[in-house]
Amino acid sequence: MEKRARRKKTAYRKRLQNRFSMFLVAMIVLVLVVVVGIGSYGLVQERNALLEQVAENEAAIQKEEQRAEELEEYEKYTHTRQYYEEVAKERLGLVNEDEIIFVQED
Repeated sequence: MEKRARRKKTAYRKRLQNRFSMFLVAMIVLVLVVVVGIGSYGLVQERNALLEQVAENEAAIQKEEQRAEELEEYEKYTHTRQYYEEVAKERLGLVNEDEIIFVQED
């Protein structure tokens, strides 16, 4: 009988130890899930901020590309005869031979 009682006691202790071990494992898993969840939330926020920044940068790139095209067109225009004539008229007051100038009196 004594052996039976010892076996029951040891079986009871093992069950208690197993339950306590399972409880500890469950708590550790729960803590890990919470920590990972908080970390992932922070990463999602950072990802969204970076996506906004990428969109802003792409818009700025398109704007600068358009500006570069306009500057190229203006550079081509500055090498034309029409541009030279406009500059001569505006800045130097020169006119073509066949033009008639009307001057307004005050």
